[in-house]
Formats: sequence, structure tokens, C-alpha cells
Amino acid sequence: MEDAAGDLYGLDPNDFVAARNDLVKRLKKEGDKALAAEVAKLKRPTPAAWAVNQLARRHREDVEELVLLGEALRDAQDRALAGDDPGDLRQAGRARRDAVARLADRAGRLLVERGGAAGAHAGEVTATLEAASLDEEAGAAVLAGRLSTELEPPSGFGLFDLSASAPAPRTKPEPPEEAPQAPEVDEGARREAEAAVLEARRRWEERTAQAKAAVERVAARRRSVQEAEAEIARLEDALTDAQRRLRAAARDAELAEDAASRAEDSVAKAAELLRAAERRLAEL
Repeated sequence: MEDAAGDLYGLDPNDFVAARNDLVKRLKKEGDKALAAEVAKLKRPTPAAWAVNQLARRHREDVEELVLLGEALRDAQDRALAGDDPGDLRQAGRARRDAVARLADRAGRLLVERGGAAGAHAGEVTATLEAASLDEEAGAAVLAGRLSTELEPPSGFGLFDLSASAPAPRTKPEPPEEAPQAPEVDEGARREAEAAVLEARRRWEERTAQAKAAVERVAARRRSVQEAEAEIARLEDALTDAQRRLRAAARDAELAEDAASRAEDSVAKAAELLRAAERRLAEL
């Protein structure tokens, strides 16, 4: 199955359905009905999925590097949350983003070579590469080179739980017993500082909610695009099958017309023989 799927997903999407159907017929003739049924379920790749499959085939080392950079980023995140220097996290994030951009650019050129418009499906390609770098299963799926549709990154790109990274509110420490008398504090200044902290926190929470909502809207739109492209692929598969049946019906009609024509010729010849026999009989 892996070999069969690998060969099919290496083809241009326009050639996929015909090649899949031919393979199904051949497998049935060879008696491998179980494998034929599995192959028949394979879906034609969307343009974005095809481009990422080609990256896994033509630039495999770079795709493997992207997956490793995603692992390094997750490790750096864990260390940063444990209190290490966040500089490593920023550096790992930058390296991963650069790798995604390089591979997305190569995928775009592949789509242009295939006849697509520049920039078409860039969002879907980037989303799939993001998913490969942030999710272990998605990375394995991309490296297999047999995607039928693009992937979606984990919510929030699977990296930061903003609510978990919020700074903890500062609490006034309890003074130690018999502590020396603290100098008098300007209560007005203190109240202003507390108000500023509360306002900053309110803005932070508001921006955090807006960021999460934006990520959710992007994810929803990507799902809509994926569903639309999947529906287009399904309809194109149905159209290809209908065209095949139409060609077969046309061939059957031509054969039937030939048979009818031959039958008419036979009837005409039989009628001539009958009239000739009747004339001889009348002459006797």
C-alpha cells in the first residue's frame, strides 16, 4: 500500500485519478481485491498538499531539518518556562520561521512551474509546514510525502498558552516580625502605581483575548478553505468517472449501431433470397 500510494502521490494532481483507477483495475485483475479497495479510497491531493509532497521528495533533508527545528523550539520553550534565559527561545523560534519561509518559497516556485499563479495556495502551504514543525504526527505525515490535503497548525501554533504566561500579580510581602520601621510611603503615588498596574493588566488580558480570537478565526477560515478544496476534488473525481462512463457508453453505442447495421444487411439479403425463391416457384 505504501509503495502504491507513494507512486500515486508523486504524480501531478491532474493525472492522479486516472492513474489510481487504472491501478485499481489492475489489482482487481491480479486478484488483490483488498488492496484495490484501499487504493480506491485514496484522494487526489490539493495543489498545496501536492507542493508539500514534492518538498518531501525533492528537498527531504530541508524538511527533516524543519521538523528538528520544531523539536528544538519546543525544548527551548520548556526551558524558558522553567526559568532559563528566553534568548534561546527567541533564537529557536527565528530559525524555525526562517526554515518555514524558505520551504514555502520553494513550494511556491513548484506550483508556478506547474502553471499556477504566483502566491496561490501560499497560506495553505505555510500552514502545513507550520504544522509539520509544531506537531510530531504532522511532521511524520509531511515526511511521508502522501498528503491529500493541507494540514492545520495546532491552535495558537501549539506553542504558547498566553494565559499561562501571564505575569503573576504582585502581592505586598508581609513584613518580618520586629522589622525596622519602614519609611512613610506616599499613598497617592502608591495608589497611582497600583492603578497603572491594573490598567496594564487589563490591556494585556484584552490583547491576549484578541490574539486568541484572531488565531481561532484564521483556523476556521483555513478549515473552510480545506473543506472547499476537498469538495472540489470530490466533484472533479466524480466528473472524471462520469466522463469515463460516457466514453464507455459511446463505445457500446457504436458497437450496437454496427451490429444493427449488419443485421439490417442480413435482413435485406434474406428478403432478396425470399423474393427470388418466390419468383422461381411462380414460374413452375
